[in-house]
Amino acid sequence: MTVDNLIIILTPILPTLFLILGGQLILNRYEQRRKSKEQEIELIRSVREKRYEAVESLYHLFSVFMTLYREANSPDTDLSNPEIKKDLLKRAIQAESELDALILRIGCEFTHRSETSLEDL
Repeated sequence: MTVDNLIIILTPILPTLFLILGGQLILNRYEQRRKSKEQEIELIRSVREKRYEAVESLYHLFSVFMTLYREANSPDTDLSNPEIKKDLLKRAIQAESELDALILRIGCEFTHRSETSLEDL
């Protein structure tokens, strides 16, 4: 088999090979971009979930403070009783400590934003 015969045999196959390889290259690039976009979307989703968790905690703490406020100002609450005062104070201290921890959490998690599109959250 001579070189001329080999060229004659391969000439009709070459365009098909180029199409297959080029198509595979395009598909690989598409798949890489798709995976990258999926990872970015997952990261955005997890950041949003953390923010919603922090907001839910804030709502809970607000309800605790409002409960304490209403109990302390209720005509049924005997504030002259030192045990009742002590219980209300303990619960207020606990709620305030949880609020301080939540403020620290929010400050640590959300003050340093990435340079990516996460800033749009």
